[in-house]
Amino acid sequence: MTLQEETGAKTQIIKIKQMKTLLNFALVALLFIGVSSCKDKDDPSLGDPPSQADAAFTFKASSANDNIIEFTASNPDLTAKWDLGNGQTAEGTMVEGTYPLAGTYTVTLTVFNSGGSASSSQDVVIANDDPGLLNDPLITMLTGGVSGPGQRNWVIDSTRFEHLGVGPHPTNADFDGYYPKWWQATALAKTTSGLYNDMYVFKLAGFGFDHKTGGRVFVKTGHQSEFPGAFANADDYSAPFSDQLDETWNLVKGDEDTTIVISGNAFIGLYTGVREYTLMELTDSVMRIRYIDTKDPNTMWYVRLVPDYVPVDGGSSTTDPTTTASDPTAAASDVISLFSNVYTDVAVNSWKTDWSASDFEEIQIGSNDVKKYTNLGFVGIETVAENSIDASGMTHIEFDVYTPNATEIKFKLVDFGADNAYQGGDDSEFELTLSTPNQNEWVHYKVPLSDFTGLAARANLSQYIFVGTPYQQTTMYLDNVYFSK
Repeated sequence: MTLQEETGAKTQIIKIKQMKTLLNFALVALLFIGVSSCKDKDDPSLGDPPSQADAAFTFKASSANDNIIEFTASNPDLTAKWDLGNGQTAEGTMVEGTYPLAGTYTVTLTVFNSGGSASSSQDVVIANDDPGLLNDPLITMLTGGVSGPGQRNWVIDSTRFEHLGVGPHPTNADFDGYYPKWWQATALAKTTSGLYNDMYVFKLAGFGFDHKTGGRVFVKTGHQSEFPGAFANADDYSAPFSDQLDETWNLVKGDEDTTIVISGNAFIGLYTGVREYTLMELTDSVMRIRYIDTKDPNTMWYVRLVPDYVPVDGGSSTTDPTTTASDPTAAASDVISLFSNVYTDVAVNSWKTDWSASDFEEIQIGSNDVKKYTNLGFVGIETVAENSIDASGMTHIEFDVYTPNATEIKFKLVDFGADNAYQGGDDSEFELTLSTPNQNEWVHYKVPLSDFTGLAARANLSQYIFVGTPYQQTTMYLDNVYFSK
């Protein structure tokens, strides 16, 4: 798929189904052992390397655009890798190169087999500019676009929960695909590592890329030998490393995913031995990527970045509300309260489970206690085991919400069934999309339990899950959570 075939709004989110596998090509070295100065006639040999004729290629302008060139390697039986002369690379017998600006570009094809490699180069002359080819929304979001500054500087979103994390590899059965399931970094968790000093500069001109390191990079355990002077730090390793300038970036669009490939010794985020990163999300204000660890095939690393002009908390820092929600007035005998300053509360196991994607703190507004969620993607609240709630005699669940930026809030109830155990075979759940909340004011929700039509029972209610939109950018204040009749 070519860059110009992508269309869509300026803000585009790429959710990825699976990760491509990188193929590493290595030449096999043979050890010849002589006995009494004689060579064994049965020694294996490497076979003939490709010839210059094998490295030949042809090219022509595509039927769609004179600035899009189609290249074809003459020998389809060999592995073919291309330097397209425009800062981008490609692999395959037939590839396309996009040349928005007039000029002469030297294109090099290198072909490989078990015996070696051969290369050939040709000049491609582009007669006229076609700036429209640079208006691809991904290019615009990475670099600022043709009408913008021509480059965009990305940094780690260091104060955001889950700015760095790890989860299972896509081949694992428990792979969810979209978030770091095993571990997520809390705000500023790797302050000493050097990770937060790095800047990743994506340029439009020549698809240039600069990795500005601030003198130090963060290296995953197992890769420290690749960095002279590496030392144990922040649970892995830090290493001195100079700026990697004048490299290039390349977008590779496949049927299942879109990846960014970085040239040279530059890289993004925690170093794990790779320079190819799968895009999970890309907008003008956030980029999320995931990538493998070459030393650990069971793991997938995740990094969240923002442009350097965006607050590193994604703009989620807000001024707390100065007013409180109105006190509930229902009779205490008609209420089961999880949280309020009016009723006696039942025991709650957690107001943010360890599987939540959110930051959480307990605050006071005046003398009133409030639960505050920032960077909210989703949060699980639990009353489990002996704390599960029997709301069979109740008719509603009520709560108060204040948000400065949510455009949508969803709420899910989960009942663990008669065995009162998670995934015991009789669990049931149902999620509702709440009416759009008015921003910057307290909104009271009184939701009939009958609306949760997927709940088979309400005798062992154990999980209460809020989901915020925009995902992991929502701030939500929660007060007065109770069942009523």
